[in-house]
Amino acid sequence: MTEQFTTAANILKVLAHPARLAIIEALKDGPVCVTDVCDLCDLPQPSISQHLAVLRSKEVVQYYEEGKRRCYYLSESPLTDAVLSALHENQLEQSNPADLKPVVCNGDAV
Repeated sequence: MTEQFTTAANILKVLAHPARLAIIEALKDGPVCVTDVCDLCDLPQPSISQHLAVLRSKEVVQYYEEGKRRCYYLSESPLTDAVLSALHENQLEQSNPADLKPVVCNGDAV
């Protein structure tokens, strides 16, 4: 296997956790401090901190310090844009079930 595939697989592993996707969603509108991320994601602070460290290691998120508080924000990258697009598309599908077309097999709707 090439190094390119290994790198891509490692990035996908980072994104393959529901808590990390929730964190990315929580940060989509701009910087959020850790305590607020905890509230938005309904997860304990130690868990959020561990997930943020993983996201930081792959440069998905960055942070700045404001006094004793750390505020995280999404890095600008095609990867981040793709994840947000996928999350947004999934939300649209879930929020508008009437818009879904029935699957037709052999002339019968399933």
